[in-house]
Amino acid sequence: MGRLIEIQSGAEELPPRLAIKTGDLLVFTATGGHVQSGGDVIEMLGAFLTGVVGNGGQILSPMGAPNTVLFLARRSGQARIDVVTGDPWHASQTTTVDLVVDS
Repeated sequence: MGRLIEIQSGAEELPPRLAIKTGDLLVFTATGGHVQSGGDVIEMLGAFLTGVVGNGGQILSPMGAPNTVLFLARRSGQARIDVVTGDPWHASQTTTVDLVVDS
């Protein structure tokens, strides 16, 4: 069974190489990202803006840039991803994370 792995403190605090398993979902508090290599191993599902369900059933989201980025480990292998944090228009920071995905 896959795990939901939340990285809230920032990708820059991760070890240089992260070992995960097939089916794991990485959830970064970030504004963007992309897969540098290993696109058949890891898939970026997208950059999202969080929302909540209000009392009347409406979906409420703050204005602004995305604040959550999701990557899904599809199969065993190695991959390299970039995670973008900070203000995407003025002061963004990109952190590269090497992944080893085991089954």
